[in-house]
Amino acid sequence: MQTTLISNAHFALRPLRAADAAQLFSAIDASRAEISQWQSWCGPDYHLEHAAQYATDGEANWEAGTEYSFTAVCKQTSQMLAMVSLNHIRRDHQFCNLGYWTRTSHVGRGIASQISLAAARFAFQTLSMARVEIVAEVNHLASQRVARKIGAREEGIARSRLLYHGEPRDAMLFSLISSDLL
Repeated sequence: MQTTLISNAHFALRPLRAADAAQLFSAIDASRAEISQWQSWCGPDYHLEHAAQYATDGEANWEAGTEYSFTAVCKQTSQMLAMVSLNHIRRDHQFCNLGYWTRTSHVGRGIASQISLAAARFAFQTLSMARVEIVAEVNHLASQRVARKIGAREEGIARSRLLYHGEPRDAMLFSLISSDLL
């Protein structure tokens, strides 16, 4: 498992580990109202056991090469500030999805764009991906701002691309290719 992708004065971006379950749950719980607007899994019944399973699965997925999840951890407090994942990996066509969220108390500080850019570089340089996609609901303007800030190109609206509690929602599709990051 690779170590740190980013290390600056404020946080380090490193792979998610099973030992991170409590910190992961704390960050999600503190941001539940915001995350639950966009993610069905983050409802009132999301508990520590779910975070523990995700963190444990994260290590196994990393080893299997099926998903790569990273967490941004505050250097001063050890608090989890944000997450970014590369998932839905299609090695046959060399592309994957990039998803991210930031702890509510740290939104607006540029963390999401920094970690997303680092994860995209990891996808191109380490995983040899040709394309990274970002799929953001049409009303999720903050997520779209992050995509644009890191240089992703808007490709259009994908109708009924995402499900939220079983209901289809339209999404903006963005992409990055390695030359976008030069």
